[in-house]
Order: sequence, then structure tokens, then C-alpha cells
Amino acid sequence: MNKETKKRLDQKLLEEEQQGKRDPYEDEIDKPEWDEELGKESDDQKQFKKDMEAAGYEVRLYRGRYFYRGYAAEVPKDKLQDAIRATYVEVQWDNLGLDYILYPRD
Repeated sequence: MNKETKKRLDQKLLEEEQQGKRDPYEDEIDKPEWDEELGKESDDQKQFKKDMEAAGYEVRLYRGRYFYRGYAAEVPKDKLQDAIRATYVEVQWDNLGLDYILYPRD
């Protein structure tokens, strides 16, 4: 995702919060439907989604660190290494307490 698209997304979210259309504290994990606002899906994102679904992990859209917006899989702590090995896409992860959220590296 390019910087311009990220900037538009952040501006849209800020406007929705200011207009009261969006709760600023809502969960950061969205429905797994690709939105035009996210830009064009990269090959890595498509491959990551396919690999994670094949490995049996639920794939969602995630707004994460470093302005990441795209597909991610929630993975139990004890299965993190298995999930990383399930795809050839370079990944990064965030700690969610008891689980990790795994997503492609931008």
C-alpha cells in the first residue's frame, strides 16, 4: 500500500470519528472483505491469505503497527512458529496477549 492511500485512509477514519460515525476505541480487527480504500491487493497479501486459510487459520483485515492495513491471521502463542512456516511470504507479528496477529511484511 502506498503512502497516499494510507494518508487517505487515516484522514477518512479521523473524519468518521469527528462526525461520530466511528468509535475511536472500536476493535482494530475488521471483517475479511477487501475494500477499495485499502488499495490493490499485493501478490504477497493474496499468497498470505491463501496459505493461512490452507493451514486452517482464520484470516481477517487488520490495521496494525507501522500503518499496516491488510490481511492478517490470529494465531495462538504456541502455534506461532507453525504459522510462520505455513507461508513463504515474509511476515511480522504483534502480540495480542494470549495470541499473536500475523501479517505480511510491507
